[in-house]
Amino acid sequence: MMGFLEAVDETLNQHLKDVAKDVVDTSVNELKENTSVCIDKIKDYLDTCTQTLEKQAELHKQDFDNNADKRTQAFNESADKHTQAFDKNADKHKQDYNELTATRTQKFDEHADKRTHEYDELTVTRKKYFDENADKRLRDINGRCGNTTFTEAVFKQSCAGITYF
Repeated sequence: MMGFLEAVDETLNQHLKDVAKDVVDTSVNELKENTSVCIDKIKDYLDTCTQTLEKQAELHKQDFDNNADKRTQAFNESADKHTQAFDKNADKHKQDYNELTATRTQKFDEHADKRTHEYDELTVTRKKYFDENADKRLRDINGRCGNTTFTEAVFKQSCAGITYF
């Protein structure tokens, strides 16, 4: 009986080993299939994420480009306004300068005319005083010298031989 029990034990052990082997093989095959399915799902998810990120990146790029265009346009408009204001201010200052120059030139000319007139009057007055004084001096000289016919012509004749250095 012992032999029989040993044979039954060996058969049962073999059967258990075969069942265990079948269970392990089935589990390994299911695990391989599940792993393959998981890997495929992960790849699909990564593809979806990549596409979503690419779309978002494109949208952000478009937003950035639009914003850059708006900023560039705003900058150009601001620069144009500043240039126009600068030109307007420069024209105003040029006009003010021209008006000031004209006013100052006119005042300078008026002042020069006034000074010329004063100088002319002073010259006439001084010439008159000089002529009167010269006549008086000539009369004084004539009176002292006893020459009553001393004139400018006589004076020039008397000085004809004198050389000046």
